[in-house]
Amino acid sequence: MREILIRVASIYGKRNNRRRKGNFLQIFKDKFAVSGIPVEVLSGKEKDPSTHLIVGDLKKADTVYMTGYDTSTMFLLPFPYYPLDRKKNSTLEVIDLIIRILCAIGVILLDVFFLKDLEVNRFLFILLQALISLIVILLVFGAASPYNFDRNTAAITLLYQCAVEKKGKRPVFIYVDNTIQKGAYGYIYIAELLKDRLKGKKVVILDCIANGKEIYCLHDEKTEAFFLPEIEGVSVKEKTITEEEKKNSPLREFEKAVYLVSGIEKNGKITVKKTRTFFDSEVDIDRLEKLKAFIR
Repeated sequence: MREILIRVASIYGKRNNRRRKGNFLQIFKDKFAVSGIPVEVLSGKEKDPSTHLIVGDLKKADTVYMTGYDTSTMFLLPFPYYPLDRKKNSTLEVIDLIIRILCAIGVILLDVFFLKDLEVNRFLFILLQALISLIVILLVFGAASPYNFDRNTAAITLLYQCAVEKKGKRPVFIYVDNTIQKGAYGYIYIAELLKDRLKGKKVVILDCIANGKEIYCLHDEKTEAFFLPEIEGVSVKEKTITEEEKKNSPLREFEKAVYLVSGIEKNGKITVKKTRTFFDSEVDIDRLEKLKAFIR
């Protein structure tokens, strides 16, 4: 698992635009095909810009495991991620954009009023202006988050290993697009696209499972915690969420689903730190190996 994890993180770690996501999907599609595993690429309709990868035979599976595969830009400040509060995540996106634009304006003003008066030779002046332009562009449009172990390279790798190693009747694994980008509507899109095909099936959503001492199994009042792994050294906590929390989470459109996420509970809210930063580079491979035994 370590080898494929490093490869996904280093070569395909950035999955923040159509080209990079397309390369990732094509490589994984080919790898599954070589292993004799059926795959299906599912694209959204009309206003849905998503492209998803279904691994396995959806007709025969009782349980479907999902994780997001898209990534996004880094935050300038280390804002936490709220798995059960999409509205708050969207607000933090806006705040980050405002901060980046203000910083870009500050850099431009610094250049206009101070740096342009520096007495340097022409080559250094051009180099300085090019550097300033690059900084402004990165501030306005954002730099791609480089590793994304927690969200969601670790889960991508885990499902890949399960798909190629499981013998006989396999569960189905779905790599979901736009779980971070485009308003994080990816799970809503996939639920609508597969509405009839998912009837009667259990759905397990894996999110931010790379590290941490606690894993939460989240579900609504109508759903039992049917996926509650017992992992040595890790506290797995079952938590029933409110209808409001469900509306603002990936569980929103699923009838029978649980949401597995590793984080901490603070002031009644589950939060995940370090995602979308340079520090999202920690992964507990031993824990992933233990978790793999419960995916069946």
